Amino acid sequence: MHVSLSDVVRELSTLPSGRIAEVHDFVLFLKNRDSQSVDERDEWSDEDVRDASAASRNYAAGTLLAEDASDDSAG
Repeated sequence: MHVSLSDVVRELSTLPSGRIAEVHDFVLFLKNRDSQSVDERDEWSDEDVRDASAASRNYAAGTLLAEDASDDSAG
């Protein structure tokens, strides 16, 4: 199916402004996704290690807090 820009604009003109904002966000997402290159290296930089460590600590802290909260409500 071939869709022209005028077809898209015509359909957009029928949407409420909130939906147009969503479409705009999606277009920006697609534009950014297509412009980003994928880093296929398999070695980790110091920044990668720091980021992974921080994410792991944050996840663990959130999990422990959730467990503590469920233990408190069960007792």
